[in-house]
Amino acid sequence: MKNSFLLISDRDEPAWSAVLREALTPLGSLQTILEDKAEAEVLRAHYDLIIIDAAAINQPAQLVSRLRARGPDLRIAVAAVTPTWQETRNVLRAGAVDYFRRSPNKEELLLTIRDILTRLAPVAAN
Repeated sequence: MKNSFLLISDRDEPAWSAVLREALTPLGSLQTILEDKAEAEVLRAHYDLIIIDAAAINQPAQLVSRLRARGPDLRIAVAAVTPTWQETRNVLRAGAVDYFRRSPNKEELLLTIRDILTRLAPVAAN
């Protein structure tokens, strides 16, 4: 089963989004949208994981809160160039499922996203 990913980024930064898209190809497809379209988009379509680019969004924790208000079951991760413990705490308290380093390495991104999806997978009942 292929996954569907959404990247929210207000910066025209094709280099990292292209790396992320390539990294996610074995797992599924990636759509990129601007922050002002995010709330409507999460109501319109289902995504297995929503990724917020903290380098492009001024207040990622507030965006996480707004999106979670629209869909409490949304799975949101935040990617940052230089993660700080303060921002990590804020986005996790706002409802993000993970906060990870925005790596330029495709293999590292693939492993990170696979790990997130594995942790979010429902546990099979015996």
